Amino acid sequence: MLQTFDFARKPTTAICAGVIALARAGLLVGKAATVFPALQMIQEIRSRGAIYIPAEVISTGWIVTAAQSEHAELFASYVIKVIEKRKELAF
Repeated sequence: MLQTFDFARKPTTAICAGVIALARAGLLVGKAATVFPALQMIQEIRSRGAIYIPAEVISTGWIVTAAQSEHAELFASYVIKVIEKRKELAF
């Protein structure tokens, strides 16, 4: 399902450890992303080709990742921007 969203360039998002699912699905290869700042999680997404950036939220095209649930409000604002941009491109 994640690859289907990615192929269609639909907004695809994850917070905290959920970012690992995106990495395991191959969606983060060569892309900047953030994840919960635990060494094991950072190593996991890097091993799957992601470029780890220690930030609260990262937006790369239609993919938005956040490090922790504490960043949910900022994360939501990024997701809204991605959705709005997609709507603009549809017309």
